Amino acid sequence: MLYLKSFVVELGGKTVIKGVDLQVKRGELALLMGPNGSGKSTLLHAIIGDRRCRVVSGSILFDGVELAGLAMEERIRLGLGLGFQLPPRLKGIKLRLLALRILEKRGLARGEAEKTLEEYSRLLKMGDLLDKDFNVGFSGGEVKRAS
Repeated sequence: MLYLKSFVVELGGKTVIKGVDLQVKRGELALLMGPNGSGKSTLLHAIIGDRRCRVVSGSILFDGVELAGLAMEERIRLGLGLGFQLPPRLKGIKLRLLALRILEKRGLARGEAEKTLEEYSRLLKMGDLLDKDFNVGFSGGEVKRAS
């Protein structure tokens, strides 16, 4: 479960999230709507621990764990993540290399990272994409799977 209570966030020295309360239970789908510039993306970036977003006050719990003070990497290990509507295309950077670097950054040894990547690529049926430039020439579905 994700739980926010009186959540206040600053971005660039300006308060952009003011006292948000939110509860999303496991298995629920939440829709975050608002006009451009209303703070939707900032709220999500603050939840995942983006360093540009300073949490001024309030509480943020994920599956009962207080996230205040946890780095983004720790939040990812707990299962938090953020997908982008239009992920970048990285010409010259192979999906395999990028994925291995991410897994290694999360603490996996090279051999374990390679095994994990092979398992996920098999499950997601994306083995043929591993040696292509990240998101370059990928279909919409391939972009979603790769991201």
